[in-house]
Amino acid sequence: MVGAKHNIAYHNSTSDKGERFDREAAEQFGAPNTTVACPGEDIEL
Repeated sequence: MVGAKHNIAYHNSTSDKGERFDREAAEQFGAPNTTVACPGEDIEL
């Protein structure tokens, strides 16, 4: 929508599993050129 060159999707969750990151929710971000970054993961742009 804003014409970003890179999009980094993340999603914090307060699931009953105690996990704070929800990869499935982050992958639902449908913008072009999207990278899903897991907590603690390095990415190179």
